Amino acid sequence: MQYPHWLMVAGAILVVVGFIGFALHKNKAEPAETAQAEAGRMTSDDDEADKAVRSWIDSEPVDSVADYAERGRKYAALSDVELSSAWVQTIRASARDTHKKEQRTAQADYSAEFSLRGIDPPFDLVHDDMVQMTENIKIWMASLS
Repeated sequence: MQYPHWLMVAGAILVVVGFIGFALHKNKAEPAETAQAEAGRMTSDDDEADKAVRSWIDSEPVDSVADYAERGRKYAALSDVELSSAWVQTIRASARDTHKKEQRTAQADYSAEFSLRGIDPPFDLVHDDMVQMTENIKIWMASLS
């Protein structure tokens, strides 16, 4: 089954936005009281929709890692330093041009390799690039409507 190109791009962008959101909010822990108060304000429809979206977002990285591992872990031989450098270069290139599939694929594969190693990518090195990428994605998505 083939999906339309725009649907594949939109899906890939949602995954990237999820990673960006994770990176930008990684160290922000929400106090328990605030989370409970917010949960109490949600309607049941909001709660169900939120659960469905969170479930999909949570499954994407797992699916991506499984796909990467199934394809043979192309970057397994890289040292942690080499992997970090390649990941940073790919993020920076993606921030400039969010539409290149090769960059998105490489970025997902590098991130999967980090996950399989049990270490985090060096998000602190690409904060500004991720903000730029998010802005570019917002502009692109606005142009679709």
